[in-house]
Amino acid sequence: MELTISIKEWKIKTKEDKSKTIAGEYAVMCGPNEVANSSFNDGYNSTDIQIPADLLTEAETLDKKIQAAVLKNFTG
Repeated sequence: MELTISIKEWKIKTKEDKSKTIAGEYAVMCGPNEVANSSFNDGYNSTDIQIPADLLTEAETLDKKIQAAVLKNFTG
């Protein structure tokens, strides 16, 4: 069977230098079975993944929209 990579979760994370990146966890799958998993862009012992600048821009825009939706929930 062929191995595939599946993203289990992702988040927008602020790094120590105050820049943002996308971090999360991925799994290596063999059919329906998970054979390994690891985190990416999330500190020590995680896999470094280069995220394209245009994708980071989209993520930051989405982050602002989510923050606005949460604020609106509390302020009406």
